[in-house]
Amino acid sequence: MFVALWRCCVAQVAEKVPRFRYLFIIDDIFLRNCTKIKEIDNLEERAKIFKNLNLYKFPLIQAIGVILAFAIPIWFSGWYPDAQEELHQKIIAELKLKNDSSIPKKPGFSEIVSSYWSDYKTPIPYVILAALLVLCAQIGNFKVSRNLLRLKNDLSEIEDKNEDLRNRFNDEQELHSETRKFYYDSLNKHLRVFCDNSAGFNLECCRASIYRIDKNSNCGRLIFRICGITRFESQGRVTIPLDEGIFGATYQNGDSAIINISNKNYLINTNKQLSPYGVSISQKAIDAIKMKSHSYYGRAIRDEEGREKIAILVFESLHQNSFDKKSLDDFFDDKTHDFRKIVQHLVNLDSVLNPYGGTV
Repeated sequence: MFVALWRCCVAQVAEKVPRFRYLFIIDDIFLRNCTKIKEIDNLEERAKIFKNLNLYKFPLIQAIGVILAFAIPIWFSGWYPDAQEELHQKIIAELKLKNDSSIPKKPGFSEIVSSYWSDYKTPIPYVILAALLVLCAQIGNFKVSRNLLRLKNDLSEIEDKNEDLRNRFNDEQELHSETRKFYYDSLNKHLRVFCDNSAGFNLECCRASIYRIDKNSNCGRLIFRICGITRFESQGRVTIPLDEGIFGATYQNGDSAIINISNKNYLINTNKQLSPYGVSISQKAIDAIKMKSHSYYGRAIRDEEGREKIAILVFESLHQNSFDKKSLDDFFDDKTHDFRKIVQHLVNLDSVLNPYGGTV
């Protein structure tokens, strides 16, 4: 019905006022798009198009109402004198039929409206239609504004809730950070006991480090370190390639490795000691080492099944021949279960909470 009323209005306006014939173009585009929508067989696609059109229904209705409100007065101004004269002649004719020779006054605005309100060939019905469309659009805009206000209030509440959640999350993070630190400290204390009881290990001149194996990055990541000399405990590399130094020698060979290095030509002597294990160390790596140790012992820690190496323990001393391989091997063989359990737990925890390595 709406389409029929629209087309009738367009035809009447364009007929009365030639310069408004461009309304036929709007009419053609509108009806052509409606036809295209009807031709779409996919019901989901059609529903999607109508859903998108539904978002603009109130602005569209308001626009149509404004167009009608603009075009109808022009049509009305040309139609009204003719309609008034036509109705006047009609009244005179009716009086003549009643043998009444009096000449009545020309009908007024209210009489013309009451006589033509249902005639769709006149602008009167379209005035009512335009008023209804504008009213409908205003009601719709009011609803939209109300819904937007509700959404704004809802968004404000959501933001407040998000802010509250963020604050709670930050508080939990702080508590979690403290818990993690306490847990790391607890594991470190247990590892310190193992290291202190190891044969040849002396905190005054030795350092112990544990690196977890990170195969994805092809390196070992530092997860534990103790040393009686503060500057050597806090400094040093947090990652080591899987084929470098005593770490690489232990990883690429059996369960343990040991080297002793003399003071003379540190780089050459170190690589000479490492060559039986099939690994080496570069001058750049030597320069990065803060603690130039002369005795190294490496011990592999395997997983629960005893198959895969999950970490490497490295003992180092500033003095030569500080470690005896057989004594340390016997010590760790005897303590394998307890030591492996602590290290594996630290490895699992560190890989999640501290994925890039470094002591906590």
